Amino acid sequence: HVSEGIDLAARNEFVCTQTGDNDLVEPQTGLVHAVGLTAGDIYNIEPEYSKVVWSPRSNIALYGNTASVSLMERAGVPMALGTDWLPSGSANLLRELACAIELNETYFNTTFSDVQLWRMVTTNAAFVAGAQLSTGMLKSGLAGDLAVFRAGDLDAHSAVVRANPEDVVMVARGGQALYGDA
Repeated sequence: HVSEGIDLAARNEFVCTQTGDNDLVEPQTGLVHAVGLTAGDIYNIEPEYSKVVWSPRSNIALYGNTASVSLMERAGVPMALGTDWLPSGSANLLRELACAIELNETYFNTTFSDVQLWRMVTTNAAFVAGAQLSTGMLKSGLAGDLAVFRAGDLDAHSAVVRANPEDVVMVARGGQALYGDA
């Protein structure tokens, strides 16, 4: 958790972790939150290919603001979407996606497509965790956990990111169905 907050102390967390002998902002770094970063800080992330985990519901609940994700997207910073912790975050990724969609459409001029939001909770999440060689994609040789959603009139990616819990049709982990409609 770096730069979690909106004050100068939160920004200073990032400054102290990316300068001099304390430079921890490396290609394998995943910054959780990054709310207090300035535009200059964000552009200092991209050259080193560090990543950010965006937790909008928790950020809004605790600080009244969230990370500058539109600017991060323009700067090429890879992002995942996470729920943070239960007291201020979402109970599940579907609720976190709903929050992200509302912010995206209301405040971020639809910076992110539904495909991009879907990637934030699948492939991008695996890369942020450094687990891309074992999970995050449905691909031969990788762990293949799977969730199936009711699509209705939506395309495949929109059906996932805009789903409610009742739209989950099946969940399988390691090839074993854990939940599913008859």
